[in-house]
Amino acid sequence: MLLKNIILKAVRIALFFRALLACEDTPVSGIYFVPASVIWHLAIEKIASTLAAAEYNYNNISRKRLIMTDYASNYEDVTSYTLDPQDEERLLQMQKECVFMWTTRAGEPVGVTQSFIEIDGHIWMTAAEQRKRIFAVRRDPRTCICITSTGTEMGEGKTVTYKGTTIVHPKDDRKIKDMFYRTFAEKRYGDRGPAYIEQMIQYIDSPNRVVLEFIPGKKITHDRDKMEAATTPL
Repeated sequence: MLLKNIILKAVRIALFFRALLACEDTPVSGIYFVPASVIWHLAIEKIASTLAAAEYNYNNISRKRLIMTDYASNYEDVTSYTLDPQDEERLLQMQKECVFMWTTRAGEPVGVTQSFIEIDGHIWMTAAEQRKRIFAVRRDPRTCICITSTGTEMGEGKTVTYKGTTIVHPKDDRKIKDMFYRTFAEKRYGDRGPAYIEQMIQYIDSPNRVVLEFIPGKKITHDRDKMEAATTPL
């Protein structure tokens, strides 16, 4: 079943990029498609990423199934299928986005997708000071963050949710800003070269931008590989 799913994903990706190639250089509302060489590069990169994720999940499931002695009869209690510490750390390093959540003055929950980096166990983000979330977090720093492995080489099914507090650092704190902006740019865009890193620092280092530091407390993790390993093989 796993091999079948891998093949189907690769075929779907190949067919999608083949359709793009069929329309190469065809104008659509004044917009032209990119050259074939670029399309093929994207296709190969996407297929390689898909296969890497599939291989990672297959190896994880196989390894965890080897140590199983009792299989689950249902999925009602999944509390034992937690992320191993090394997988949690890998997830924090590989993923680029999280869902950051807070509550409004009326007590209503709100969440947005944000770029982040992890530094020494804390989650760091940035936003313009006029954003509603900044006012809300300053009023009530109790916040929550959810990170999923979807979109990374780890594949799907691995998540971590942290309950904690968020510090809104003063916008005139140059030490914090300089540290965060450079670390963020290097981690996110390091493969594009020094010139691009410097350009990104200039773009995000605007006068009314602030830096957020989320300090995790209690956490909830889930590893679907462990759940699948606990499923009775057919």
